[in-house]
Amino acid sequence: MRQALILAGGLGTRLRPTTETIPKPLMPVGEHFFLHYLLRMLVENGVQDVLLLIGHLSEKVIEAIGDGARCGCRVAYSIEEELLGTGGAIKNAAAKVHDEFFVLNGDTYLPIDYRAVEAHWEARRNELDGLLVVYDNVQPVAPDNVRLGDDELVAEYRKYVDAPPNGAVQNARDASGGVDAGVQIFKKTILGMIPEGRAASIEAEVFPELVARRRLGAYVTSTRYYDIGTPERLATFERYIARHGLDAQEASS
Repeated sequence: MRQALILAGGLGTRLRPTTETIPKPLMPVGEHFFLHYLLRMLVENGVQDVLLLIGHLSEKVIEAIGDGARCGCRVAYSIEEELLGTGGAIKNAAAKVHDEFFVLNGDTYLPIDYRAVEAHWEARRNELDGLLVVYDNVQPVAPDNVRLGDDELVAEYRKYVDAPPNGAVQNARDASGGVDAGVQIFKKTILGMIPEGRAASIEAEVFPELVARRRLGAYVTSTRYYDIGTPERLATFERYIARHGLDAQEASS
């Protein structure tokens, strides 16, 4: 496999006005921008081929990342002329997509062993069309939006935008579920489930069909993810970078 698609074309509305001139994946974090850390993490996990699905301020992303050499990987681009959603962005990139591939959210950092995720996929490849990495929410960060069924399959997927008010995240826990951690693996055949020529959500239009077919598996992790979708979450990730000395590690490498 070893190809990762990164969904990086959104407007970043909750980070405005900064994202009116800086695309969300290039938000400054520590001594670098967010996408730098994401690419470096993929390289450390053996993922060398990256396809960036970009739209908003795409020229700035290309200028900052180039061919990926500075981050140690090979980067290609698929550009949306208009916002296509998560599914439409993947469909738009069809000509450049490998037969099997990772999909990562361009605003989410999940520091796990991606080789282990791939090994889990390879063991079940014949019975699945997709694999969803699920955070078990042991330290709640958002309401559970994934319910797990038997045989490590996803039984239900619900897309949440934000945590409920008044600190109700803890009460949203489900012992049989968890949270979509922003990392998936798919076969290219799922592109046939995505409508042509319009915006589409992979969560709304592909996941339910895979669940109904019992073809969406789960890889459960207790490692929490970090996203930069709001100023508060961006600050949390900045503290993670400082606490783990990621900038210092890069300076010494």
